[in-house]
Amino acid sequence: MNTIAFSDLSTPLQLGIGALAALQVLLWIISLVVLARMGAGKIVGMPRWLWAIIIVFGQIVGSLVFLLAARMERTTRKERQAFEKSTDDHTTTPVSDVITDLYRSGPA
Repeated sequence: MNTIAFSDLSTPLQLGIGALAALQVLLWIISLVVLARMGAGKIVGMPRWLWAIIIVFGQIVGSLVFLLAARMERTTRKERQAFEKSTDDHTTTPVSDVITDLYRSGPA
């Protein structure tokens, strides 16, 4: 089997491989920190331990997929909280007051 030592590669190729390795480690760290900080429960329907495996063994692609899924999950949670807050605001106003405000005579 023919093997090539890393030192035998050209300098631009060594730098490229080093940059990809640094990117992978950076994405691992960011993804695992985001995973640890996310609230309890599933993330896009998958348990947290499975996401940890995807991040570690999925290399760059696994980390990117997780970061996209985490962003979708945060957006969904924010929208759900905003909806629940907006429905809470409407349920505290009596219906008779809403009808009066809508149909009162004269300029508003």
